[in-house]
Amino acid sequence: MSSSPKLYEFEYLFECDAKIGEPDIPWFYSGATFSIRRDEFEIEFSLVPEISNGEIKLLHKSGFQIVTLTLENIKDIRIYRDKVKEGLLITFNEENFVEPLEIQTRPNIRLKWGTSLELQR
Repeated sequence: MSSSPKLYEFEYLFECDAKIGEPDIPWFYSGATFSIRRDEFEIEFSLVPEISNGEIKLLHKSGFQIVTLTLENIKDIRIYRDKVKEGLLITFNEENFVEPLEIQTRPNIRLKWGTSLELQR
């Protein structure tokens, strides 16, 4: 992974303390999980920077799991902020053929992702 926010920056974005994979090992190697709830939705974001992998879960407040995305070959993670919204933009290695994943955390929760391949029938 070419760049990634620091642990405290993820904690600020997700408004929570990180759950570290193994407390005796630096989070960069053992991973960390962050979560945030807005209105009826919750996002759980897990990341292991050393291996450029992660996972995201979108849950309804009732506990129903809407989607789980396994993230592999993460190239770059950036936090974005403007006057209206805030979140993460995750880019992947080009051979994955996927668009950047946008995880919006403010003012509401929203995921946006897609393929970079032209779909043909």
